[in-house]
Amino acid sequence: MSTAFDNVLAWSGREGAEIIAVLQISDKTVLPVFVRPEIKTWSDLKGKKLAADAVDTAFALVLRRVLLANGLDMTKGDYELVALGATGARLESMLKGETFAGVLTSPFDVKAVAAGMRRMGDSKEVLPDYTNTIFAVNREWGRKTAKHLWRISVGG
Repeated sequence: MSTAFDNVLAWSGREGAEIIAVLQISDKTVLPVFVRPEIKTWSDLKGKKLAADAVDTAFALVLRRVLLANGLDMTKGDYELVALGATGARLESMLKGETFAGVLTSPFDVKAVAAGMRRMGDSKEVLPDYTNTIFAVNREWGRKTAKHLWRISVGG
């Protein structure tokens, strides 16, 4: 499967499957954090609900790191993450005023700007080497397949 490395960390062991990363794509993904128009500073997010894909996976972990670098700590109750799923749902929640910030990627970033939201920061500021895309497999499948692929590649 192709996913973000953070998802491997979060998913491995759930539902019995142990997932391992086997290949990294050399991409330097930048995940932008957008805020509603009334948010002027990072501290304006204190006590607010923020849009996330899920509270313990890729974009949410990056969002938490960006916020922490700007003085907001979820573990101290500075804000609440609301699990909304895909980017479109996060934007919709922000447009309705239910949440006040979130990671929004293309094409939803353009829609956010058109709606008066602004880009407050991004992952590059605090995670310059963040690698988004990796390929991962179930560990057991990987063990079985690696032996087979090795025999093919060396002519055995």
